[in-house]
Amino acid sequence: MIYTEQTRRAIKLAYAAHHGQVDQSGLPYIHHVFHVAEQMTDEVTTVAALLHDIVEDTALTLDDLREQGFLPEAVEAVRRLTHNADVPYLDYVRALRDNPIAVSVKLADLTHNSDLSRLAHITERDKQRAQKYRQAIDILKTTEVVAALLWDEDRFFICQRPPHKARGLLWEFVGGKIEPGETGKQALMRECREELGVTVSVGDIFMDVTHRYPDLTIHLTLFHAHIISGTPQQLEHNDFRWITPAQIDQYPFCPADVTILEQIKREFL
Repeated sequence: MIYTEQTRRAIKLAYAAHHGQVDQSGLPYIHHVFHVAEQMTDEVTTVAALLHDIVEDTALTLDDLREQGFLPEAVEAVRRLTHNADVPYLDYVRALRDNPIAVSVKLADLTHNSDLSRLAHITERDKQRAQKYRQAIDILKTTEVVAALLWDEDRFFICQRPPHKARGLLWEFVGGKIEPGETGKQALMRECREELGVTVSVGDIFMDVTHRYPDLTIHLTLFHAHIISGTPQQLEHNDFRWITPAQIDQYPFCPADVTILEQIKREFL
């Protein structure tokens, strides 16, 4: 546990607020809260972990936390971690992904709740709940990536990854990860400026896919886009090309792009 003035107050508040509550195994619920907090690595995430269920499961409110002077970033994470019963559970989990504090806390929470060894007797309902939690963990560990389907008449734009990066020298669409606080379209505009030195207008989604690599799982959303200013420059990639759909098979692409490329061939060949 990280001990600061903030975390000490959060410990005391959590202990008092969850007094008398028990978990699925019948143990005092505060043990779960402290276990989650023990997995955190800084003050803000520790405070958020200690308070993560306090609004959902007790009479305390977010305003109470603000009035008691808890860190605004921690209170915001608690707000995001509080599940509104009207929102489907996995949709609630997906909505956490742009808040790194909430993600850290929720992953620790889900991991502990998925541990069936905590239970004296395991029912079918327990197994189903653990499976739901494993789905949620997969969602939170998925990296959101955006890319651009840029056209120049009958040719579209592809880039070759640098040799020193994962999947080096394979070809891909220009794009990258969504950073906290960005929408997908904002992230794609930024990536095109950083990687190509161009400004793009981003349109509708062409297709999205989820792919599991050995080192990470990505959810890739490919947007229609076009260049409105600038000429592509080789700022980060090893090479780039404009190719026709008929030339796709001449290039070794990243595995995550294969399904998208098959769809491009079906629509444009």
